[in-house]
Amino acid sequence: MFHSKPQISTELGDWILDNFEWVMQRKGSQTWRNTTPLVRPTRDFFDVPKGEDVKTAAAIGAAIMDLLGMENPNIRIEPLPVLPDEISHEYGKLSDVGGEYWHDADDPLITYDPRLMRQPVLFISTLTHELMHAHLSNVVDEIPGGDMAHELSTDLHCITHGFGLFQLEAAEVAGWAGYMTQPSRAFALAVFLELTNTPTAQALSFLSLRSAKRLKRAQKDIGRFWAGDLAALKTLH
Repeated sequence: MFHSKPQISTELGDWILDNFEWVMQRKGSQTWRNTTPLVRPTRDFFDVPKGEDVKTAAAIGAAIMDLLGMENPNIRIEPLPVLPDEISHEYGKLSDVGGEYWHDADDPLITYDPRLMRQPVLFISTLTHELMHAHLSNVVDEIPGGDMAHELSTDLHCITHGFGLFQLEAAEVAGWAGYMTQPSRAFALAVFLELTNTPTAQALSFLSLRSAKRLKRAQKDIGRFWAGDLAALKTLH
């Protein structure tokens, strides 16, 4: 059965498409398509040692920066101190704020909750979000929506830069939405797959049943309500 309206508002869908257009124009459409793979939780993308220590966290951070095309190895990534599980009041529950970016031109810092490393998809998504803050720090005012939409834009551009699987699935794992909603993440991931000609199967094999359902619904919504807009984006050079 067809749905009478999309999962997300027309305004939100248009804003997401505007952001894809922005990043494609900034990088060059073909360059963006050719150099932005769908990042997956495999050793092809994260060939790092196993563990939950600082060395492993730094290696994951370096892999993310490489995938984002960042050239700032001076960003420090440090764990926050946490109470042992047996005396922590949040035992079994991760804070909604698992990481934070501290902007400093000379000594940028990212801090993270080390408990996130027990769930690699969630940790990688959190670290990507914080690194995206650094990546976009000099162009915040240029992004559609401007500074008012800064956190939303940061989430979204994790997806425009190939980390949509992590964004969508991490929120399912954590049990909270973060800045973007799950339907809007699914919509953005669907747009990414379409614009980069990435087979949907590459995404579905790494998604939970609910996330996969959201993605399929988003693809149908795009075909019904945003087909013309997406076709126009495909003509960018």
